[in-house]
Amino acid sequence: MSTTAVSFSDTTQETPEVPPVSATFTAHDRCDTGDCGAQAYTRWTLETGHDLIFCFHHGNLAEPALMTKGFSMTLDERHKLVVNKLQGSEN
Repeated sequence: MSTTAVSFSDTTQETPEVPPVSATFTAHDRCDTGDCGAQAYTRWTLETGHDLIFCFHHGNLAEPALMTKGFSMTLDERHKLVVNKLQGSEN
């Protein structure tokens, strides 16, 4: 019976790639809060590149805590709600 030595020094660990972040939200971007499921309007990002996205309501609720934890708002599209509301009221 022969044995073969296995060397793990030849293996390389790849750093997982962070998917590119869109400059705007689409209808597919949904609030990261539990079972909310509403369209996202704010993106909060850490220096590490990790981010969270929130609907209008949960983004407003979480804003003070996110700011104290080192997150910064990197995308704010809450104005779209006002624009949509105004356009809807004209019809």
